[in-house]
Amino acid sequence: MDNVGADTGIAAYGLAVGEGFSGQFEMQHDYKEGSNLTFHVHYQGIAAPTGTDKIQFQLTYSFGKNGVTLTPVTIITVEVDIDTQYEFNQVDFAAITAADLDIEDQFLFTLERIAASATEYSGEALIATVGVHYEIDTIGSRQILVK
Repeated sequence: MDNVGADTGIAAYGLAVGEGFSGQFEMQHDYKEGSNLTFHVHYQGIAAPTGTDKIQFQLTYSFGKNGVTLTPVTIITVEVDIDTQYEFNQVDFAAITAADLDIEDQFLFTLERIAASATEYSGEALIATVGVHYEIDTIGSRQILVK
């Protein structure tokens, strides 16, 4: 990550077009089972844009549930404008419908930077964090595997 030209010493994933990384997380015990998720990315543009450039991210995901096969892979994309060097931003993907999702289920994903539809941002998109917004209905669960 960079603070207006001064390296902070904090490492991040730097994504050029065609690059990405994979990750996974478990649905937490406060999650309202069956409610939608919104995956999001916090990122920074390290190079100066040429004007209003574009960055496009692609999320490929599947869910793992104990005792059954993985769900089919789903792919969603989001494109954003970038016009300020070093600006820290967040972008949300479209809501993920998760009617059968329960606590303890696994969200498995790959995040990639793909070609944008217009003026491509030439610098790397530095990925600080990824996360998911979700609805909660309890502080936690009463047992390890069930609400």
